[in-house]
Amino acid sequence: MSRESVGFALVTGTSSGIGKALAHTLTGRGWQVIGVARRACPDHQGYHHLGMDLARSQALESLEAQLAAEVKNLAGRPLALVNNAAVSGQRRSAATLDPEALTATMQLNLTTPILLMGMALRCCPDGSPLRVVNVSSGLATMALPGVMDYCASKAGLLMASQVFAEELDGRRASGVLVYEPGVVDTEMQTNLRNTDPERFPSVSLFRQFQARGQLAEPEEVIGPMIAFLESSSVGLETARYGA
Repeated sequence: MSRESVGFALVTGTSSGIGKALAHTLTGRGWQVIGVARRACPDHQGYHHLGMDLARSQALESLEAQLAAEVKNLAGRPLALVNNAAVSGQRRSAATLDPEALTATMQLNLTTPILLMGMALRCCPDGSPLRVVNVSSGLATMALPGVMDYCASKAGLLMASQVFAEELDGRRASGVLVYEPGVVDTEMQTNLRNTDPERFPSVSLFRQFQARGQLAEPEEVIGPMIAFLESSSVGLETARYGA
């Protein structure tokens, strides 16, 4: 890691959407970034890509070893973790959920972010702030038919964020942001819109977002995340784009 960097950030889901926009902007602001995603994404100055499936917990062992080596010389600069990667789930009623697919959704959307928070805390050197952003959704607190798996995973992440903020226990300039980016033009939105209405009765809501021009671009919504990562606030914060 460059000694002149602002800090070091681990960002998940950087092959597209919010994660890609955030990683690009952070490197432009002087951060060193490791991006993690299943699909390839070329390295560039300040950015190193790791291709791995975060739905497989075995992948996290090698990730922890690399993260620890990268941040051992942070010398008081912040370590940031952005849990952005997620899937929209099966988009079907509880009566028709596939158990294996349900487990995979909960693994990526909830279990992996929890494990990554623990990993980041173990790897963060003494004297360096730990800044965590967990990308949430309005569906963490709103019940919508057909997305029980996604809603439950985001609700769980909200509580996990609260608990983790308590466990940081006032660590210098360390904090957690639970951030709702709103309705963003991402692949997840495309998947939701393209689901068969007979399987997913709530599909009309997501089609209306596009028809009414309500989708924000990923680059538009990342400002609050960057502001938090570069701040020194402590404890838990919540924010929603446009609020």
